Amino acid sequence: MVEEMKAVCLVLHDVAPSTWADYQPFVEAVDALGDVPMTWLVVPDFHRHDALDANPAFRRVLDARVARGDELALHGYYHDDQEPLPNNPRDWFMRRVYTHEGEFYRLSREAA
Repeated sequence: MVEEMKAVCLVLHDVAPSTWADYQPFVEAVDALGDVPMTWLVVPDFHRHDALDANPAFRRVLDARVARGDELALHGYYHDDQEPLPNNPRDWFMRRVYTHEGEFYRLSREAA
């Protein structure tokens, strides 16, 4: 008999010093369940007013999470879209309806 393996992928979206208060109780509850690795989608300067450099306590939180086995992933540097306005319906939808924070949307595959 083959033992069934269960897996979960837990990803925290828009992680920044200003969002930590929202995530902290959730992270603590998941930690209480056991060893559940998480991927943290980190924004180093969320909306250009929340720089990690200015938040050493939160950087220590992230360092501790990495030491625990979690993964940090870049989720935009500013998490905003300040590129020229979209010039076709698809880009308008993607950048103004689907998301208004698509910082990397206009990057080519090569640039990304």
